[in-house]
Amino acid sequence: MDDLQLAYDIELEKTIVGTMITEPSCIAELVGLAPENFTNTTIRKLFGEILRLWNENEELVNLDSLTLFADKQGMNLTILNELISKALPTAHIIKFYADRLEALTSLREAGRLGRQLLSIQSLRAKEDIREALNQAELRMTNITTKTIQNDTLKPFDDVLAEVNEELLDNYESGKGITGIPSGFTDLDRATSGFQRQDLIILAARPSMGKSAFALNVATKMAIEQKKKVAFFNLEMSRKQMAYRMIASCGHINLLKLRSGKLNEDEFYRYTETISELSMTINKNLWLDEQAGITVPEIKAKARKIQREHGLDCIIIDYLGLIEGIKGEYSNRVEEVSKNSRLLKLMAKELNVPVICLCQLSRAVEQRQDKRPMLSDLRESGSIEQDADLVMFLYRDEYYNEDSDRKNIAELIIGKQRNGPTGTIELLFMKDYNKFLPLERRLEE
Repeated sequence: MDDLQLAYDIELEKTIVGTMITEPSCIAELVGLAPENFTNTTIRKLFGEILRLWNENEELVNLDSLTLFADKQGMNLTILNELISKALPTAHIIKFYADRLEALTSLREAGRLGRQLLSIQSLRAKEDIREALNQAELRMTNITTKTIQNDTLKPFDDVLAEVNEELLDNYESGKGITGIPSGFTDLDRATSGFQRQDLIILAARPSMGKSAFALNVATKMAIEQKKKVAFFNLEMSRKQMAYRMIASCGHINLLKLRSGKLNEDEFYRYTETISELSMTINKNLWLDEQAGITVPEIKAKARKIQREHGLDCIIIDYLGLIEGIKGEYSNRVEEVSKNSRLLKLMAKELNVPVICLCQLSRAVEQRQDKRPMLSDLRESGSIEQDADLVMFLYRDEYYNEDSDRKNIAELIIGKQRNGPTGTIELLFMKDYNKFLPLERRLEE
C-alpha cells in the first residue's frame, strides 16, 4: 500500500459532509476547511457546493438544492442518503472531526514533500540542489503556517487572562520593557523593546550608519542582555563585522584598527576589548556572511541555532540582497514583497523579533528635506504593511557640510503598530562605528 494512503479517511469525509447537510448550523465551525481537504472527488464537489450555498444563506443548504446539484453533476443520487446516514447524532463535536481531517491533509502534504526531498538525490548541480531545497523549505513553511493558523481563534476571557498575567509580570518588574531591549534607553522607552514575532525595518540611504547601528544593537543584546542573536550580513564578511564591533566596544579608530597602526594606548584597549568580548559574548552572537542567501535558508540556519543554543533575535543586513526563489516572481518588486512577507512569517514561526535593514532609493535625495518617510518604502513592495515597526536613520551633516548638527543622527520612528512615532537623537561617532545616546529627546 502507498504510504500516503494512510493519510486518507473517506469515512471521516462522509461524516463531516453528512453532518453539514443535516445540521447546517455547524458549518460555522468548519471555516478552516477547504475543498482540497477532501480526497474523494464527489464528496469534495458536494462540500464546495454546500459552502457556496451557506455563504449565500444557510437556509439554502437543504436536501432539495443538493439533489438538484448532484443531478446536474451526474452523480449517483444515493450518495446523499449515504452521507446523511453517516452524520453525527450531535453536531457539537464536529470541530474534532474537522481537526482530524486537517491533520490528515498536512500529513499528505508532508508525505509529498518527503518524496520531493528523495528526488533531490538524482540532482548533481549544486545550484539545482539549492533551489530544490529552497522550494522544499517554502512548502514546509506553508504546511507549518496552515497548522499554526488553524488554532488562532480563542474566547476573549482566555485572551484576557493572558494579558493579565503579562501585565502583572511587567508591573512587578517595574521596567516597562516587554520585549528585548535595544540598549538605547530612549528607543526602548518608545518601543518597550523589540517584541517577539515582530518584523522591524531599519531603512536609510547609504552612509547613514544603519549597519553600524545594527551591529551596536546586536552587541548590546549579546553582552548586556545575554540574549542569543543571529546576525546575517549579506555584504560584509564576519571579520569585517568583528573589526567594527571591536572598534565600537574599545573606542578605537576603525581605520587604524584594520591597518594595525595602533599606538600603545590603543593596542592596550584592543587587547582589553578582545578579552572582554571573548568572555562576555561567548555563544550569544552568531555571524553569517553568506551572500545571495534566501529566506528559507536564513530560517533553516536560525532554526538550527534555536534548537541547539536558543535564539532571541535575528538581524539581517540587508533586504535588497536577499535572493528570491527562482521561478517564483515576475519582477523585483514582487520578489522583495514576497521576501518581506516570508520574514514576517519567520518572526511568528520562530517567535523572535526579526530586524531587517533596508536601503532606500535615490528618490529621497530629490526632495529639499531629505529625511526619509514611509512613502519611500512603497516602491519596494509591501515592506511597509508587513512591518510592525519602521525606523529610519538620517544624518543632516551628510547632505549639508555647514550643518550645525555634526555627529548627530536622527532615528525616526515612522511606524509602530502599538506605540508612538517620533524622532530620537543619537550621537554617531563614525570613526569608531559607534552610536551613543544623547539626552532624552523623543519628539512626537
